[in-house]
Amino acid sequence: MFCLGSLYFDKTIDLTVNRSDSALFKEALLSLATDSGLHPLVSSGLSDFNLLFALMRMVWSLLQNPHIYIEPYLHQLMPSVVTCLVAKRIGNRFADNHWELRDFTANLVASICERFGHVYNNLQTRLTKTLLQAFLDPKRALTQHYGAIKV
Repeated sequence: MFCLGSLYFDKTIDLTVNRSDSALFKEALLSLATDSGLHPLVSSGLSDFNLLFALMRMVWSLLQNPHIYIEPYLHQLMPSVVTCLVAKRIGNRFADNHWELRDFTANLVASICERFGHVYNNLQTRLTKTLLQAFLDPKRALTQHYGAIKV
C-alpha cells in the first residue's frame, strides 16, 4: 500500500543521511518548518557526525513549524538532543566540528526551554539535573563539561 507520509519520511531521511548539503535538503528543512500537513506524521550512533547535525537541524525545523503540536513529543526528542550536547565523543574524524554541533544543540535546547518550559512543567528541572550531573562529575571529559554549561 502506498503511503504519502511514509514516502515523505523516507525521502527526508534519505536527504538527511545522503545529501544533507544539498539544496533539496534545505527545502526539506523548510518544509518541516512550515508545512501544516505534517502534524499526523510527527506521531545511528554518535559516530556519524553529519547525520547527527542534520537530525538536530531537522528538530530545529520541526520546532519552527507553527502547524505542528509538538509538545506531546518533546519527551521523546529531548534524550537525543541532550545526547548531542553532552556526549563524550561525537564523530569519528578529526575534521568533525563537534563544538559547532554542541553550540547548535545548546541553542536548540535553550529555545525548547524558552518556548515549552511553561507547558512541559518538569522539562527545565530534568534538564538542569542532567546538565548539572555532567558538569559536576570530575570524571567527565571536557567536551561533556562544555556541553553542560553551553546552554
